[in-house]
Amino acid sequence: MKRPFLAIWLVAFVVPVALAAGCKREGGPPGERWSDAKMLAEGTRYLDDSEFRRAALVSSLSNPSNTYSRQRLTGYGLVTRGWDLLPVWNPKSLVVTAEMARDARAGKAASIPANTLPLWDGKRPATMAA
Repeated sequence: MKRPFLAIWLVAFVVPVALAAGCKREGGPPGERWSDAKMLAEGTRYLDDSEFRRAALVSSLSNPSNTYSRQRLTGYGLVTRGWDLLPVWNPKSLVVTAEMARDARAGKAASIPANTLPLWDGKRPATMAA
């Protein structure tokens, strides 16, 4: 996976929203369609299949002609152009402490310790808990 932050965001937010918006899903009883195994398979398909990802985007738009929808359609899910070509972004993250908040209010630049881990460990989740 070359886009770790994108992967996290897609699996955590976009896939469930796209599914709720009516993306066509494989058959099976309603309870089975939303099983952990089916959701994980859907997330994998979303991450690995650019045509499926584009279809999910298109079907999730309630008004494809508004400005924001047009911006998404011209930037997302294009594989060889647009936002798909942006470099990988996997920022480091840490909890903001009261001391850090005081420093920020005082105009001091924040510093992140060198040993701070990035948001994603580079391993694609294989369970819903992960």
